[in-house]
Parts: sequence; C-alpha cells; structure tokens
Amino acid sequence: DEFGFGIATFSDLRLGTYDITVEMDGYVSQTISFELTSDVTTLGGPTVMLEPVPTSIINQKQNKISVYPNPAADVINIQSGIALKSVNIFTVGGVMVKSVEGESITQVNIAEIARGVYVVKTIDVNGKQQIIKINKN
Repeated sequence: DEFGFGIATFSDLRLGTYDITVEMDGYVSQTISFELTSDVTTLGGPTVMLEPVPTSIINQKQNKISVYPNPAADVINIQSGIALKSVNIFTVGGVMVKSVEGESITQVNIAEIARGVYVVKTIDVNGKQQIIKINKN
C-alpha cells in the first residue's frame, strides 16, 4: 500500500512449514518460520514488524555538534554532547589541512590555514562521524 506495507495471501500454498523473509529498503530484514494450517484463512497469517535501519543520521540528532565562531579567524570551538577523539579539517577538494587527536577535543587552532571554505570532520569516542562546513577569515 502507500506506506510500503504489503499483504501476502497463502491460498496457493500447500499446508506445511515455511520460512518467510520480509525485506524493505530502509528497514532491517526479518525471517520468521510459519506453519501454514487450515486455520490460516481465518487467522490471517503471520504479522511481521520491521525496525528501521540504524543510521548515523539518527546518531547526529542525538549528538548535536556546534562549531563556532563561523566564520572563524584563529580558533574554532567545538561543543559536543559526546567527547571527540579526532577532528580533521579538509579543503572542499578533499585535501586534509589539519588533524587533531586527543581525549576530548573542544578547540582547534586554525590560524595557519588559508582563508576559504573548509569541511570539519569530527569523530567521537563511539566512532560516530559528523561533517560541518566552516568559513575561515
């Protein structure tokens, strides 16, 4: 139907045990065993609930990172709900111009970086990555 849910009919199958795998883009697939008996017509068959695939987008909502000031001249401050273990700064062309590693990074000196637009990639202690665009004055 319009929400991506489907209904299967079992009228063409013989009585017996079946393994049913349900797959849908964006959801974790699930396999269940199902015994097809004469009662299925009245019971309606098995019900399968699919869980959404966990993504980093969900984690980003849980751990909002702020980088300020933006634009920045000499230093960027990074506020994160989870400790950051790595901060890498790239040009928009993908060249790394600065890399900082530590136990809980909250500030990065960018005085030596040329003026322009950069991408800041953070990695927290759980290994989750986030990307933020900054402007360097």
